Amino acid sequence: MHFPRDDVLALHERINAMEGQVKEMNQRLDLKDDTAWAATIEARLVAGTSELERLRAAAEDARRANDDAHRQLARDAEGAAARMAEDARVLNNVRELVRFFKEA
Repeated sequence: MHFPRDDVLALHERINAMEGQVKEMNQRLDLKDDTAWAATIEARLVAGTSELERLRAAAEDARRANDDAHRQLARDAEGAAARMAEDARVLNNVRELVRFFKEA
């Protein structure tokens, strides 16, 4: 069985074009070639992953510092409240003394 020459030539051109596209795709996806698209994407992914880890560590450090600051503020507030209570007791004692001397 024979095929028309034009059909065979058109099919041959399409096959050649597809082979060129496959070669181009292989070049773009070659991870060994630093200029290839896939290698560039992988390098960006690695850089993004390391940046993400750095940001996670920074966020964890900030969270710890925030927790420490809150604990310190709570201790300071408790200390201030204790001092105010003690000052109130001293003032009450002073008032009692003043009242005592006024009455005497």
